Amino acid sequence: MSLYIGKSRMKFMSGKNSVMRIPVPLPYDAEVEYLESTGDGSQFFKLDKLGSIRVVIDAQAEKVEDGVVSVAFGIDQITTGSYFGIVDTETALWGIGSKEGMYIKYPLPTSRVIADIIFEIKSQYGTIDGKDVSCENKIDFNEWYIFGLGKSNFFIGKIYGIKIYNGQQFDNLFADLIPVRIGQVGYLYDKISGIMHKNRGEKDFILGKDKI
Repeated sequence: MSLYIGKSRMKFMSGKNSVMRIPVPLPYDAEVEYLESTGDGSQFFKLDKLGSIRVVIDAQAEKVEDGVVSVAFGIDQITTGSYFGIVDTETALWGIGSKEGMYIKYPLPTSRVIADIIFEIKSQYGTIDGKDVSCENKIDFNEWYIFGLGKSNFFIGKIYGIKIYNGQQFDNLFADLIPVRIGQVGYLYDKISGIMHKNRGEKDFILGKDKI
């Protein structure tokens, strides 16, 4: 059994007549408030193939060029795909959609929002900032991307954290990703598996302040 305390984890080891408390260092220097991407295609993460999932993502987008899709979380395929992101003309439009052009969106300032999206084989639906969204779109689960979609449509903005559930409910937390740093390099650390997801790009993320 283990318990996270501050920047270390306390491991309890019980014997016949006593309990030893052994501090185990965490595999990073500090948890940070967010990771920020400039959207130039150099800062993104890729996850292994996942099935039907529920994703709760805490993010803030910045404005992008007219008609450009900026993807915070998505699945990539050659001909189609599905993603949660932002389209910007004069105002920011959050939504979920696909490479085939279907995009469900609504006006929203470029502020921090919580999105709760269920990705299924034939449809994607959920809420963005408490507003209902849905999109019918058949997808084949392949590789999932954070801060981008394959080699294009990169996210411009900040991600504060992501929770991924296996299936549609909240009873099977698959991944709990938090932004951390080692030195001045940003990573996404999975509190469930202990895996440190490194940046797949060439430039470093902009780091938020250390969490205390």
